Amino acid sequence: MTFTNVLTGEIGLDNFKWAIEALTMATGVDMPLAFTNTMIFFVMNALLIPLCMFFAYLLFRKVLGHKFIRMALYLPGAIGGIMIALLYKKFMASDGWLFYQLKELTGAEDTFSMLTESGLLYVLVFDILVGVGANLLTWTSIIGRIPTELIEYGNLEGITPAREFTTVVLPLVWPNFVNMLSIQ
Repeated sequence: MTFTNVLTGEIGLDNFKWAIEALTMATGVDMPLAFTNTMIFFVMNALLIPLCMFFAYLLFRKVLGHKFIRMALYLPGAIGGIMIALLYKKFMASDGWLFYQLKELTGAEDTFSMLTESGLLYVLVFDILVGVGANLLTWTSIIGRIPTELIEYGNLEGITPAREFTTVVLPLVWPNFVNMLSIQ
């Protein structure tokens, strides 16, 4: 089906020509902006993975305030998803309040393109709030499966938490780290 023209049924490279034209000509779509936004999310998520792994380690070590850290990082993920769905449904519908106000202010019919740049920061913040909670659950589970004997041995040897993280925890979770980076 990849090589078959949908309209004529002929086998050829028409589909690939269409895809290349869509990517290079960007008819109706701002491909450089779409690519830039994709790269922004890719980099942001790639930076969140080590940050979440660090916070999961702090929760694993039960540092002072670990219950507050857990609540502060999990809560936005749970509440954020519900709230953002309601906001998008009410305000950003084509007949919603936000589009109506933009149409009144600008007189333009196509107000979605006006929200692309200014809405990006809002979506990034939401993605961080929701992503941290989910990643933290994953990392807490991964680090929690490290044999307690290894941690206890490190404590008996007197290694610092920083050294414990770099020489015990990180090597044991490295395959998960690489896997999460590759599928994000």
